[in-house]
Amino acid sequence: MTENKKYALVECMDEHAVVGPKTIKFGIVASALTRYSPESNEQVYPIEDRQLIDSLRPRIFNGLKKVSQQLDRILAFTSHPGCGGAIAQGITEQQTPELTMEMCKVNNVIYAGHLPIRTTPGPLPGNPRVNAGMLRDLDDHHHTASRLVITVGGGISGKEIREISSGGEAFHISCDWLHHAPSVNPHEVKKYLGLHLNIAREIAEGVRRSRNPFVVFDTGRLPNSISEVNRKKVEEALGNLT
Repeated sequence: MTENKKYALVECMDEHAVVGPKTIKFGIVASALTRYSPESNEQVYPIEDRQLIDSLRPRIFNGLKKVSQQLDRILAFTSHPGCGGAIAQGITEQQTPELTMEMCKVNNVIYAGHLPIRTTPGPLPGNPRVNAGMLRDLDDHHHTASRLVITVGGGISGKEIREISSGGEAFHISCDWLHHAPSVNPHEVKKYLGLHLNIAREIAEGVRRSRNPFVVFDTGRLPNSISEVNRKKVEEALGNLT
């Protein structure tokens, strides 16, 4: 029954946008929200990168819907306070949840809510079955991540985020959808990973200092036939990414 299903949440790549132990996170910059504003920061998030997300969005969302169905999860989206990906596009704090909700409505996906600032993940206000939270204060823009964890085998759970944090905190980038988006070409995969790397380098000193910031993470929730396609496409892109 639907009321007994767990959630898979599309959250921002932010290392402090977290989920509960049994909830799955799919990370994408600003939860795939884009806007074109004169106040945008082209250095952090160039227009051509936003245009790529616009082009990929239907395929990403469709792919994540299929992945969530395979995992018997309800797919939902969140926004969060102090989102650097939103700020870089000239999106204000008040506009972030409003525009994310509108994006979800247009694309026929569930908006679960705006993550509250808290010390540990917990039920979202108005949606108690969704377990998540934002672990950084609104006025704190210091990013402690030193890596980008690319998920290929069914996202990453809150428990797994904690387990791998011993190797350093990480931004989370979902490539779990690639198998279900065969029209996405290798150049687009490279650009998709590249834009996340560029943003991470702009906002996190640990990533700027890392010679090899990428970690491909396969939790094994998806069949090998699917996760291996995702992995191969990611590894091919990383081999061409400078």
